[in-house]
This record gives sequence, C-alpha cells and structure tokens, in this order.
Amino acid sequence: MVSTVSSAFSRLGAAAAKYAWWVAGFWVVALVTLNVLFPQLEKVIAENSAAFIPENNQASIAITEMSRDFGNPDSSAVGFFVMANENGFGDADREYYNELTQRLVDSRDHVAYILDLQTTPEARELTTSADGNAVTLMTVLHGDNGTTEATRATNAVRDIAASIDKPDGLEVKFSGPVATTSDQLEAIEHAMLIITGVSVILISAALLFAYRRVMSVAFALFILGFGLGLARPLVGILGQAGILEMSMFTAALMTAMVIGAGTDYAVFIIGRFHESRRNGRSMLESIADSIGGIATVIIASGLTIAAACMAMLFTEVGIFRTAGPPIAVGILISLFVSLTLGPALLAILGRRGGADPLMNSGRKAERRWRRAGARVVRRPLAAFFLSIAVISPLVAVAFTHEPNFDEFSAQPADSESNQGYHLANNHFPQNELLPDYVIVRSDHDMRTSADLAALELIAQSVSQVEGVTVLRSITRPDGTPLPEASLGYQAGVVADGLGEATDRIAASQPDLLRLAAGTTELAEGAETARQRIPELVTGTDEVTGLANEILTTVDLLEVTVDEASGGEMDLGAAVSEIHTTAQALSEVAALLAANATTIKASSDMLNNVFGPAIRGECGDLQCSALRAALRSADDVTGGDASRALRTAIEGGQSLDETTARITALSARMHQIADQLESSLGTLAAQGSTAAARERLAELTAGVRELADGVEQLADGAREIADGTQQIPELLNELAEGLQFAAGHLGGMRNNALNGPGSGFYLPDFAFDEPRFVTASQFFLSPDGKTARMIAVSEGDVLTRESFARIDAMRAAARAATENTVLENAEITSTGFAAVYKDLEGEINSDFRLVAIIALTAVTLILIAMLRSIVAPLVIMVWAVVSYIATIGIGVVVWQHLLGMPLHWSVVPISFVVLVGVGADYSMLVITRIREESARTLRGVRSPDGGLRIGVIRALGSTGGVITIAGIVFAMTMFALMSSGLYVLAQLGFVVGIGLLLDILIVRTVLVPASLLLLGKASWWPAKS
Repeated sequence: MVSTVSSAFSRLGAAAAKYAWWVAGFWVVALVTLNVLFPQLEKVIAENSAAFIPENNQASIAITEMSRDFGNPDSSAVGFFVMANENGFGDADREYYNELTQRLVDSRDHVAYILDLQTTPEARELTTSADGNAVTLMTVLHGDNGTTEATRATNAVRDIAASIDKPDGLEVKFSGPVATTSDQLEAIEHAMLIITGVSVILISAALLFAYRRVMSVAFALFILGFGLGLARPLVGILGQAGILEMSMFTAALMTAMVIGAGTDYAVFIIGRFHESRRNGRSMLESIADSIGGIATVIIASGLTIAAACMAMLFTEVGIFRTAGPPIAVGILISLFVSLTLGPALLAILGRRGGADPLMNSGRKAERRWRRAGARVVRRPLAAFFLSIAVISPLVAVAFTHEPNFDEFSAQPADSESNQGYHLANNHFPQNELLPDYVIVRSDHDMRTSADLAALELIAQSVSQVEGVTVLRSITRPDGTPLPEASLGYQAGVVADGLGEATDRIAASQPDLLRLAAGTTELAEGAETARQRIPELVTGTDEVTGLANEILTTVDLLEVTVDEASGGEMDLGAAVSEIHTTAQALSEVAALLAANATTIKASSDMLNNVFGPAIRGECGDLQCSALRAALRSADDVTGGDASRALRTAIEGGQSLDETTARITALSARMHQIADQLESSLGTLAAQGSTAAARERLAELTAGVRELADGVEQLADGAREIADGTQQIPELLNELAEGLQFAAGHLGGMRNNALNGPGSGFYLPDFAFDEPRFVTASQFFLSPDGKTARMIAVSEGDVLTRESFARIDAMRAAARAATENTVLENAEITSTGFAAVYKDLEGEINSDFRLVAIIALTAVTLILIAMLRSIVAPLVIMVWAVVSYIATIGIGVVVWQHLLGMPLHWSVVPISFVVLVGVGADYSMLVITRIREESARTLRGVRSPDGGLRIGVIRALGSTGGVITIAGIVFAMTMFALMSSGLYVLAQLGFVVGIGLLLDILIVRTVLVPASLLLLGKASWWPAKS
C-alpha cells in the first residue's frame, strides 16, 4: 500500500504556514533583489542571443566559405537594401544611394562588406530593375543569422538608412534572410507583454468562475507571479554567464510555460486544501495536508516537464536548444515557489475563511466526476473503444502533416523585411532577394577558355531546371549567355574580316589593271630593243671590219690618209647608232621609273594580301581561310595562280634592280660610243693602227654583251607581263571564294548564336576587357578557383518544391561537368532555401533525439514515483497517442481549413509540452487511483484489488482539480494566439487543444479504462 501523503512535506507545509510572513517576506526580498540588481531577461537575450541556424548546417557553412573564398569576412548574415522610386531612379536617388554606401562602408562594427555594383557601369544592370525604377544593394552584416550581433547590425544599418534625407518618392527597405529573422525575433519580443496580459486575464476569469473566491484567484496569481518574477532574472543570470543559450523564443515559451505550470501547481494545492477543509480539518491542518498530499505529485510533474525540456539541450537547432533548458529551469523554480510560498500564502490569504471553498460547490463537482468514473467502470471496454474511435481519425489525419517553413508569414505582414520583399517583387523577378547559389570549386584557375566553356555548360544545365527563372554566372552576368563568347559570334568576326578582304581586293582592281598595262609596255619596249640589237651588232661588225680594212689599208697605203678620214666618217655613223640604241634603253628605264610607284604598290598589296598565304605563314582565321581559297584556285589552274602571284610579287620587289640595270646598260653604251669617238680621235691623232684595232675589238665585245643583256631583259619583261595579265582574273576567282567563305561563316553566326547547339569560346584577350573583369569580381574568386552562380526561382522559396529544386540544381550542375575540364570540381549549393532544406533534416534528427530522451526520462521518473512499470507505460503510450491526435486536430484546422500548415517548430515543441504536462495529469489520476484503491482494501478482500472503487473515488476527487488546471494551462497557451504571430498562435492552439483533449479523453476515459482492463497487472511488478 502506497500513500502519496508525505509527513516530511506536511511538516514543510505546516512550518511555512506557521512562519507565513517570514516566508512571504523572504520571497518578496528575493523577487525585488533579483529584478533590481540584475538585468531583465529581454535585455540579456538582446545581448546574448544564440544563433538561429545550427553551426553544422552545411548550407550556412557554404555561405561562410563562399564569403571567405571571395576575400570577404566570414559571415552568413546576408541582407539587401531595396531602393525604389516609382517616378524613376533619378540623380537625387543616386546621391542617396552613394551616401548610404559610403556610410555602410564606414560602419565597420556592423557591416562585414557590401557588394556595390551600381558604381561600375559594366555591372550596373545586374542590380537595376528592368523598369529602371529600383536598385538593390547586397549588405552582409557581422554575426550569424539570429544572433545578437546580427540583430544589432540589422537595427544599425536601418538607422543609418533612416538618418539620410530621402528624396521625394524614394522608398528604402532593408530586407533579406538576416532581416527576416531579426524582424521575427523582434515581433516575438513586442508580443510578450500582450501574451502575459491576456494570460493573466484568462487565468483570473477561469479561476474566478471555478472557485468564486477572490482569495483563491489571488493565491494562484501570486504563485504564478512569483514563479515568473523569479524565473526571469535567474534564467537571465544563467544566460549572461553563458550557462544557458537564449533567444526571444526563450522568453515567450518560458513565460507561457511558467505561467501555466505555476497556475497548475496552485490549482493542485488549492484543490487538496479545499478537499481537506471540506473534510472538516482546520486551516493549518488543511495546509499541511495539501502540501503533504500533493508535493510528490508537483515534484514529479515538475521533474517530468523539466526532463522533457532538458532533452532539448542535446539538439542542434537554435529554437529548440534555447527554449528547452530555460523552460526547465523556470519550471523547477515555479515548483520550489509553489511548495514553499504556497502554504505561506494560504495561511495569509486564508485567514477568516478567505481561501475556503464555497459550501457544497466541491461536493457537486465531485459527484459529477464520480458518475463519470462509474460509467467507465461499468463498461471499460466500450469506453476504451469509443475513445479510440474518436482519436483514431485524428491520428490518421496527423500523418498528412506538411511542415511549413514560411518564415515570412511567421511575422507581421507590415514588418520591414516583408515590405522589402514586396517592394523588390514589384520591380525585380520574384525572389530576387532570396537567390540560390551554385558554387563550383576547382583545383586550378578557371579563367581559361576551356574552363569558362565548362562553366557555361553548368550554367546552361542549371538554368533548365524547372522553376529557375534567371541564372547569372561569369558566362552570363545578366542572365543571358555572352554573345561575344559564342562560336557563332567568332565565326561572324572572321566572316566580317573576309568580307573586308574581298572589298579590298575589289578596290585594288584598277591598280592591278594599271600594273598589267605598265608591264605590257615594259615588255614591248624590251622587245623593241631586242629587235634593234642585231642591227647594232651587224653594223658594228661591218664597221669594225671596215675599220680593220681601213687600218690595213692605212698600214699599206699611208698615202690614202684622206680616204681613211673618209673611213672615219663611216665609223662615226656606227658610233652614232650606238648612241641611238643607248637612248632607246634610257627611255625604257624612264618608263619603268615613272611606273615604279604603281608597280611597287601593287606588288606590296599583293604581298600583304597573298604573301602569308603563299608562304604558309598564317597567324589568324582570316589568313587560313584565304590560304584555303588560294589552294582551291591552284587546284583549278594547276598551280598557275600561286606562280603568277609569286612572279608579280618578286618582279615588283626587283623592279628597282631591273631599272638600275637598264640605266647602267644605257650609260655603258654611251660610254662605249664616247670611247670609240675618243679612240678614233686618238687613232687619228696618234696614227697608230694597232691601238685602233684594239679599240675596235673592245667595241665588238661590248656590243655583243649589250645584246645578251637586252635578250634577258626582254624575256623577263614578257614573263612579268604574262603573270600580271593573269592576276585580275585569278583575284576575281579568289574574291568569289572569299565571298562564299564569308557567307558561310555569317550563316554560322546566325545559326549558332542561340539554341542548344550554340558553342562557347572566349579568347584570352577578352579576359582583360572591363566587362569581364567587373563580372569576375562578383562571379569568380580572386584566385579563379571558385565560381558562383546565382539562381532566381519562381514560387515560395521555403517549400518542399523549392527544397527539391536545390537537389535538382546540384545534380544538373554535376551532370554538366562530365567529360569537361571541371569533371573533378566540387559542386555545392547554398542560399536561404538551401539553409532551410538542411535545417529540415536537422529538425527531424533533433526531434527523434528529443523524443527518445524525453520519453525515456519521463518514463523513468514515473516508474520511480509509481514504483511500477506497467502503469507508467500506460501513461506514456496514451500521452504519445494524445499528442499525435492533437497534431491531427492542428493539421485539420490550420493546414486543411485555413491553408496554413503548421510551422516546423510547432510539432517538436508541442511534443515536449504535451508529453510532459499530459503525463502529469495522468500521473495525478493514477496516483490518486492507487491511493484510493489501497484505502479501499484496508481490511477488505477485493478481486480487482480495489481498482474499480479507486477509479470512481479518484476521478471524483481529482476530476475538478485536473479539469481546472488543464483549462487554465490551455488558456495560458491560447493566450499565445493573441500575439499576432502565426508561429506562436499555432503553438498555443495545438498545445491548448492537446491539454483539453488530454483532460477530457485521456485522463477521464483512456487511462482509467486501461487500468481497469489490465487489473492488478497495472501495478506490476508491485502486487497492489
């Protein structure tokens, strides 16, 4: 036989009642001291708020690593300023923008870095809306998302923006992930006063309705007030010391739980006190009885809730880790206050019967609950299955739950971050402020044509993922591929060059025709000279023969000197003929000299256009195309095209030498003639025939040498003339070939610039162009080993569809690297959606851990309290079932009726609360059932061990108490719905409904029916 009445706690209650004013004074001093000497909880939280996202969140880590790779400070607190003017973003607005950026740069304590693209003309369009009315400024703050540092920085940059005079019509909002979290936490802080006030009003109304005694209501309010007033500074002290992690969720949830638990404990004490008073005990005896009879239950209740909440200490998600342990501390403080201050307050408030129950009020309630217990006792199996029939559909509906990650709706619609999203969506593609990032890391510098081509393949693949509306990267800074980098564009450049070459060839036709005419004239003049040379040779032979004869005659007939003088006259005619021929050669040389500029210009043009192609010295695509066309012409002419071009080029290059040779030959002939004249004069003067014969031999040799030279000149001039005559015709054929090539490459440009078959090529010289350099600063790390791509998607970013798109983008990027130079590159993704996608896995992992620890801890406490295994298991099974059914109700109301699925935090947190509190109520019932069953068995044999009578009596004595406690606790949770924040509203609704479900079905029907069906086995391994 086990009794819950403890003599030790009875003595504690009696002592506290005896020294009531001292005890009350002690708690008043403690309350005042702690709240005066130590900062308020909200201030401590504001200075020591923990990170919202777990440190091991891979997407959050990726954001930090991305910042580091790009040479920026490590930070995941990403935000955006949105500036818009519906009248157009003018000069005054741009001055505001410039002033804001400068002040943000100067605010080094709060701003890690900004990404200002507006001051760079080549990149301005990246942060300017299509209508030109809005711009964005990426601003990364110090700290991690949700921390005190990030929240302070958010407020600081907003203050900076507000301190600058805005031009008329300019709207400025700071939004983005860090602003969303900060606004959510701030909204919770502002809702605290409302929640507390509504809770007190609801509790007061419920207690006043239940007890009809102001002092009873005052007693409960004092207990919850002192519990909350002491818990807040003590939790703040632990948080300031770094023992507990905290956030604004800490204050909200701890306040609600401490108020609810404190009220419950007060109701438990009042209920036992009233029961004792109705049994005729004195006030002091009733106080001692109430504490002695209920202390173990209150302690067990506090320990179960604290144990369930402390399980959150081992979680990773900030909202769990910062809510659970502080709630546990607050519950334990409230427990201690209720057991010590409670009896003292009863003694003070209960004087003159102020806390006594109304006559017969408790008796009526007890009879009603006994009748309810009797119905369960008579038909336990029917009651059991009827309850199961009610709960089962709710349990089934619970499995249709879809967690809601929409943090934007978790705060007021008029928050600045939500206004910023709305403003951005009016001018930019949806989710411009919440992009996803695809990060490519390589072991080498990716600033090469091959790597950029591979990056474009990745960008193209990711852009085709369903839901991606804009994909920006180094190869497509504005969301569309660079046209200059396509093979079609490059082919077009070559085509343009070939077209220009064709135009130059056409423009050179007149010069080529003049060249052909000049070489023809040269050939004709050389031919004339060659035709006249034989006459010169013959005449010279005749003259020398005659001269020899004359000389012989002179030698023989000196007397014929006069006649010999007549012979001199014939030789003079020959000398005159030499002068005539020399003059003809001089005219030829003059003709060549007159046309030298034209001939050389044409030859140089031919050499510039065709020289590299003929010699195989091509260095660009245009020359290669020309060489291919020339080979085609050679194939048609049997090689004459190249030979003609080569001859024309070489003839033009040696023109000066040819002209010089002709001039020298003419001068030589004049010189020979002069020498003949001189020799004849000398012969005549000297009268020496030997000398004359020697001169004549020299004349003959010189004339024959001249004949050979003229013959060579004529042959060379004819070859030049023949070659140049062919050049215009061959160039026409070449021009036709170049025109065909230009048309073909132009077609490549038209067909290859767009579509899936487009190529990508960015020449090395393009890497130094300002546009590429600017884009590199945003899309490539300084060492070129990390590239990031920005994907803007349609629809809500915090949905399962968005999470699936993250995986699809990563898979598409990985698939695109196959068989490229980036095949071994590391592919990661991050962004707001990716952070929450990873967070979902961490939430599920934390929930499993919390469930295991909480269920184990609460079960062990119940086993220790009840000294049984079966009964605690019954309690825990129905606590879990009740929880699942409660989630089902929440899913029906919020997800299926209101279209707002339960926030992701509601399910885990409500589990801890409902399992802990629900187990308390069931434990109170089972404890009283065991106590009443044991009392029934005193001296009486019973086949069921007194269980049937025990159930009826226990429900009668505890029914009203637990109902009041459950309703009051539920109202405390319902007070969260007054906050205006749907997260707290959903949590309050689910927990409140769960408590009502527990007290109406689980505590009233399922637990008693289960014990009745199990019989004595309920207390196993104990016998009774």
